Amino acid sequence: MTRDELKAQIFRVAKGLRMPIHIPELPRAPMELPALKGKKILFVDDGLDVIAAFLVPLMLATDGAAQFIHQIRQTPGELTREILALDPDVVLIDQYLGRSHGHELVKLLLAAKPGLLCIGFSNAPSAKESFSDAGAKFVVKEASSPWSSLEDVAKLVEK
Repeated sequence: MTRDELKAQIFRVAKGLRMPIHIPELPRAPMELPALKGKKILFVDDGLDVIAAFLVPLMLATDGAAQFIHQIRQTPGELTREILALDPDVVLIDQYLGRSHGHELVKLLLAAKPGLLCIGFSNAPSAKESFSDAGAKFVVKEASSPWSSLEDVAKLVEK
């Protein structure tokens, strides 16, 4: 995907999320993460500000293949169906979602699609055990340092 195509894709995603975005020039990725390139990584969070922090880095890292769900009012069942309909390779799931917990969502996803790589993606390190018990990996989500968090995600995707 060319940089112009990638920028256009970022604007399409932001528009779909009803998220204003201003990118005069697409930044260069500070690092290459080959394990993420071309992967359909789905980011699920209830915080639009958090999605905004990861939107450009994740789109750059996946060469435009990343997808995003802003969890607002969906029930766990509705959210599970929405996620599975997008057929992701990897799902990054926040622990504290508006109407449920991420580790509970992992159980529903893995029951419907065993083998799906689910990664708990929370700024609460205490959530690691809950995600592990549900069958997911875990990465601490640092909205102030998205590339560092994505580097940790890449290590899990490589395995």
